[in-house]
Amino acid sequence: MKTTIALIALLAISILSVGVTGQSAANYVEGDFALSEARPQSCQLIIDTSRFYGTCCSLNTTSSGGCVLNVKNGWCEIKGQYWGKKWNSTDDKLTCDGAEFEIQYSPDWSTQAPAGTTGSPAASVPLAAGLVALSAAISTFLF
Repeated sequence: MKTTIALIALLAISILSVGVTGQSAANYVEGDFALSEARPQSCQLIIDTSRFYGTCCSLNTTSSGGCVLNVKNGWCEIKGQYWGKKWNSTDDKLTCDGAEFEIQYSPDWSTQAPAGTTGSPAASVPLAAGLVALSAAISTFLF
């Protein structure tokens, strides 16, 4: 019984830590290079069904009629049916590509990266350390 309670507590802490940091590997990509990702849907469909935030969301049509996103020396967040992701390219030697489609960025987000996307994992270190300490305390108490 104590083991079950401990496992449930640890699972709850794990879920809480993802929710508090707001990032997971599945929806955040960062690199010191150009970032690119394609979808089979057309760029126009993606634009019509999404909100865009950032400084460099470059959309172009692929040879198969899909859409490719390129992010260079900037960041882009797309929230919509086909993409729900953030990309952050930190290579300051690159410039954002021109795009085939004009992006209307949502207000108040076009000049700064959202909290937690600065490229430094150090911001989440105190939170992670606290969660590890809490987890250890729960394990000690229950076992």
